[in-house]
Amino acid sequence: AHHLLLAGDPVPAAEALAEGIAVAESARLDLPWQWLWSTQGELALTAGRPGEAEAWFVRAQAEAERHGNPLQRAHLLANPAAAARAQGEHDRGLALLAEAAAASAAAGAAHLLAQIAAWRAEAALGNGDATADAQSTPAECVLAGSDGFRLLTSANRIREHGHLLS
Repeated sequence: AHHLLLAGDPVPAAEALAEGIAVAESARLDLPWQWLWSTQGELALTAGRPGEAEAWFVRAQAEAERHGNPLQRAHLLANPAAAARAQGEHDRGLALLAEAAAASAAAGAAHLLAQIAAWRAEAALGNGDATADAQSTPAECVLAGSDGFRLLTSANRIREHGHLLS
């Protein structure tokens, strides 16, 4: 469901989510709810219902905390920031992203830190801050030395080489 949503297909994503919920309920699975509720929140956000989205994110976060999943908890701290921004609460959105960045750092999630840095810059620009949130760390710095950075560097070299061949 999540990947369908990322691909821009909310209707099949909602259908896949309903199937996932049905499986989790029928098999009495406890662990998947943190992801199911998070995806439900992302669907609500996509549909323009940020208040509902935030409620789903809170439920998902409670599940992640209950299961001791610091990486998912960090990610779920970032999701309500998007809901806050969608409701025009830009300062609260930036504060939530700062909290998510701290949780991501504590969880050792460099990839999530990089994503949050990009979201913080985007949020700051949306808030009229031309400096794009000088306190957020550029994604390249967050990823420096990581596998993600090496992949990004390789992709850029391939892209540059492709332009040279054209």
